[in-house]
Amino acid sequence: MAALSEFLGRFACARRGSVMVWFALTVPLLAGAAAAATNYAWLVLKRTELQSVADSAATGAARELALAGQERERVVAVARQLSSAGLTQKKISAETAVDVIDKYTAVKVGLSATVDLPITLLASSSVVDVTAIARLANAAPVCMMSLDQKANRAMYLQDFAQVTAPGCGVFDNSDNAMALWAQGRAAMRAMTICSSGGVFGASSFTPTPITDCPVAEDPLAYRKPPTVDRCDHTETVLVTSGHVTLNPGFYCGGIQVLGGTVKLNPGIYAVRFGVAVNGGGTLIGNNVSFYLTSQAPSNVDRTKDLRAAALPWMEPELTRDVIQSLGLSEVTGGNGAGALVKQAGGQVLSLVDGSPRLFFATLSTIDLSAPKDGPLAGILVFEDRRNTELLQHQITSDNAHNLLGTIYLSRGALVVAANRKVADGSAYTIIVARRLYMSRNANLVLNRGYDKTEVPVPEGVGPSRKVYLSN
Repeated sequence: MAALSEFLGRFACARRGSVMVWFALTVPLLAGAAAAATNYAWLVLKRTELQSVADSAATGAARELALAGQERERVVAVARQLSSAGLTQKKISAETAVDVIDKYTAVKVGLSATVDLPITLLASSSVVDVTAIARLANAAPVCMMSLDQKANRAMYLQDFAQVTAPGCGVFDNSDNAMALWAQGRAAMRAMTICSSGGVFGASSFTPTPITDCPVAEDPLAYRKPPTVDRCDHTETVLVTSGHVTLNPGFYCGGIQVLGGTVKLNPGIYAVRFGVAVNGGGTLIGNNVSFYLTSQAPSNVDRTKDLRAAALPWMEPELTRDVIQSLGLSEVTGGNGAGALVKQAGGQVLSLVDGSPRLFFATLSTIDLSAPKDGPLAGILVFEDRRNTELLQHQITSDNAHNLLGTIYLSRGALVVAANRKVADGSAYTIIVARRLYMSRNANLVLNRGYDKTEVPVPEGVGPSRKVYLSN
C-alpha cells in the first residue's frame, strides 16, 4: 500500500512529457467543442433563414387575406407559393403547414426542415422547426356603418329583412341603449358586429354583437366634395320612354326616370332635387358618381319652383288637406301607389319637397358602378355635408343587383325596403350613412370582392393592409 502511494506521488510531481499527455487528452475535447460550435452556428443560420421565409410567407398571405376574406384555400395557396419561392432561393427543403386562424384575422405558417450538419458527431442531421403568425391590424373592413352617435335605432331591421356581410364588419356608432335593433324575423350576419350602445333582439345577429364599442369618427370625413357652381340643367330632366344618354354635370332640377332606359356616361352627376327611378325605368352607368346637394348655384332663379319630377313617395307629415292645397292628387293603384303626383299637360309627374334625395322604386332596374379614378373615386353616392335635414334615401328596387362602390350619406338615412336581394352582384358595396333602416323582404348583400374590380375602395373603410407578426 505504501508503495502505491509513493508511485502516485511521484507521478503527480512528474514534469517530463506532461505537455504531450495533456495535449493527447484535450485535443479530442477541443475538436469536439469546435465541431459542436460549428454545427450550432450552422443550425442558427438555417433557423434564421427558415424564419425569414416563414415570416415573408405569413405576411404576404395575411395581406391576401385582407382581400380574400373567407376564401381560405386562396390564402393557403398564396402562403405555400411564397414559402416555396423562399425555400428555393435559400436552397432549403422543408415541409410547409399553413392555417388561417382566429376567425380569419391571421395566417400561421410552419416550416420543418431536416438540416445536414457540416460535421458529423453523434448525428449527421438535425430537424429545425419555425413558426410565423401574421395578423391583420383592424381585421374587419367596414361594410356598413351608421354615424349618428345618439339615435335610438340608428340601425334598424324589421319584417324579414336581412343584411348579409360575412366578410366585413357592421358598426353602429350610437351610444343609445337601443342603438342596434332587430325585430320580427329580421337577421344580420357579418364578420363582426359592433355597437357603441346597446342591442335589442340579439338573437337576430350572427355573431353576437359586441356592445359599448368606442365611438368611431366618420371614416370618410377626409373626402372632399366636388366643386359645383353653375347649373348645366336648370329644369328637371324627365325621361318617360325610349333610350336616353346623359352626360356628367350639375342637374339643378333633378333627374326623374318614369320609364325607358337612361344611360349615364362616366363622370360626376351633381343633383339638386334628387334622383328618382320609378315605374319600369332603368338607370345604368359605369364610372359614375352622384353628388346630392341642396345648394342653389348662382345661375338659378331661387324663387322658381323646380320641385316637379323628383321623388315619388308619400311624406307622412303631408295630410290630405296639405296635399289638396298643393294641387296634388294621389295615385291609388298600380306601381307607384301612394306617390304624390301633379298633372302637367296630361303627364303625371312626381313631386317632392325640393330635397336632394335618392329613390329607386320597386319595378326599377338599377346597374351602377363608382368611378375608378378622379375626385370621387370609389364613391357611388356622396351626400352634401351642408344638407341639414335627416332625409330618407330609399332603395325599394327588386332589380338593383349591382351597386358597386361606396354609398356615403353622412346627413341622411338609407332605407332598403326591397323584396329581393340588393347589391348581391356587386364586387363590393360599402354603406356609410347617418342612419340605416331595412324592412320588408330585402336582403342587403355586402360583398368584399375588392380584388375583383378596378373601382378602388376608399381609404378608411376598406381592407386593412397593415400586417404585423406575432410569433
